[in-house]
Amino acid sequence: MSTPSDTFASARVTVVKSQVSSRTVVNEAYAEAPLALSCPKNHGHAAWVFPTVLGPGMLNGDRQRYTLHVREGASLYVGSIGIARAFQGEARLETRAKVDDDGLLVMAQEPLTGAVGADLSQDTRVTLAPRGSVVLVDALTEGRPETGEKWRFSRLRSRLVVSRGAQTVLEEAQDLQPGERDVARHFGRYGAFAFAVVLGPRVQAFREAWLSAKLSGSGPTMRVFSPLGPEGATARIAAENAELLAAELRVLLGNLGETLGDDPRTRRSS
Repeated sequence: MSTPSDTFASARVTVVKSQVSSRTVVNEAYAEAPLALSCPKNHGHAAWVFPTVLGPGMLNGDRQRYTLHVREGASLYVGSIGIARAFQGEARLETRAKVDDDGLLVMAQEPLTGAVGADLSQDTRVTLAPRGSVVLVDALTEGRPETGEKWRFSRLRSRLVVSRGAQTVLEEAQDLQPGERDVARHFGRYGAFAFAVVLGPRVQAFREAWLSAKLSGSGPTMRVFSPLGPEGATARIAAENAELLAAELRVLLGNLGETLGDDPRTRRSS
C-alpha cells in the first residue's frame, strides 16, 4: 500500500452575477486530475457545478481540495455525480467556500460512504459575508450491506464549520471508528444520516418550512429541526437506508427549484 502524500489535487470555482442579466455565470472553473468539474446549463438564475473524481472514487493517498467563491449577488449550486465513495486506505477531502454579500451557496452533494478499510477525513469550512447565505447538507451512509460493507470502513471523520467573517456560527463534527466502537449496535436499525443547515437572508423560505415541519422520533426515519439564531435553522435526519434518506432530503430541499429558478435534482442540463 502506498504512503499518503500531503500534496492536494485542487479544484477552484468562482461565480459572479452577470452585468447584463439576473443570471450567475462561472468566472473560473479549474480542476487538477483526478478531479473534474461539470458546469451544465440550466433554466434558472444560479450556476450549477458538479465535482467528480475520475475513476471509481477516492483511493489511498488521495488529497482533494475544493475552493469555492460566490461573488456579490451570485448564486451557486454544488451537487455531485454519484455517491462520494472512499476505498481502502487513507484519503482526505477539504472544501473552502466564501460567500459575499447577497450571494447564495447551496451544497447538496451525495452522501459519503466508505468501503472496507477506508479511512476518510472530510473538512468543510464556509465563510459568509454579513448578508451571505448558505444551504448545506452533510450526509453519510453505512456502506453497501448487500456486499458486506455495513460499517466496515476503518474511520470516517467529518467537520463542518460555518462562520460570519471571523465569528464561528456553527461547528459540527463526528468521528466514527467501527474498529474501536460497535457503531452498528449504536445506530441500530439506522444506516443513513444527514445534518443540514440554512443560514442567511436568502434562505428564509427553507428556515420557515423546516421549523414548521412535523418532527419524527421513531419509525423508518427520524427528523428533528432547530433554530439557529434569527436567520438560520438546522436539521438532523436518520433513516434506515440510503433510499429513505434520499426521499427525506428531497422534502427537506423542497424549495430548491423556487430558490434557484430551476431544480438541479431533476435535471442536470438544458
